[in-house]
Amino acid sequence: MNDRTGTANLDELSWLFAQVYWIENEMEGSYEKAAFSAMKEEHKALLQKISNDSQKHRLLLERVMTDVKKLDINAYLEPLKTRKFDLKGLSAREVFTEILRRDRLALETYQKIRSSCTKEIMETIWKGGDHDGFFRTIEDLIAAERKHIQLVEEQISMIEKR
Repeated sequence: MNDRTGTANLDELSWLFAQVYWIENEMEGSYEKAAFSAMKEEHKALLQKISNDSQKHRLLLERVMTDVKKLDINAYLEPLKTRKFDLKGLSAREVFTEILRRDRLALETYQKIRSSCTKEIMETIWKGGDHDGFFRTIEDLIAAERKHIQLVEEQISMIEKR
């Protein structure tokens, strides 16, 4: 964020939250609809885990976003809604490669949110109680995305060995 109050880049923060919210929301539903039914049993457990985790992440984001003053992601979500996360007709390797790409983008976005929000800035834009909970939540989301990346990379490696 550019200025000390955080207000100049509330738009940037809104964009980052919108982007990661969209990713989590799309990943939550797309796995089950397109890929899950066509996947072999050996891949379904990971797809289900990522889908369930994405739902949890989205709910955490919603909770955190309600405590940031003047954060409005709606204007940024509209253009993102035209992009669909379509996994229909893809091979298992292609599905997991696309999931890996999205998980890496989510990780990068969570890291940008974390680095953009200093404690000083949070004191000016946080309307909730303790803003340390914000930082813990973002750190937990970063750790979860790292774990997803590791699991998906392992899955792709297993597919390639066959």
